[in-house]
Amino acid sequence: MSFLLEKIKPGYEINDIYNLGEVVYSSGRKIKANYLLAYHKNQPTIKYAVSISAKIGNSVWRNRFKRLVREVMQKEIDAKATITLAESNQLSVVLSPGMVRQKNNRRLRYKDMKRDVLDILMKIDKALVQKSKNL
Repeated sequence: MSFLLEKIKPGYEINDIYNLGEVVYSSGRKIKANYLLAYHKNQPTIKYAVSISAKIGNSVWRNRFKRLVREVMQKEIDAKATITLAESNQLSVVLSPGMVRQKNNRRLRYKDMKRDVLDILMKIDKALVQKSKNL
């Protein structure tokens, strides 16, 4: 199934995700994701944002983290991740560092970020499938 992949614009939508959504961590707890499933008028949509605090590392490190996460989302989500969305659902995800900091992880690599982001997407998919079975 094909779906749209969009960035979340700053504002009330991010607050809704933090307040009403659920939290999941990657296996190594390096990345944290807050997600919310909502109704959408048109076709299935996945919206995402990357949020990172200034306390976690310097600007070069933070921007590399954001760039790598965005790159994984854009390149790998169609090929590797299978997200089960109904025809009129919208999945909103805010990704942020979990236990990864500049102090304990000086060099961020694409393959590590890819593994963690895809792990989070698989966990979200399992949770969505489980919820749909319970309904």
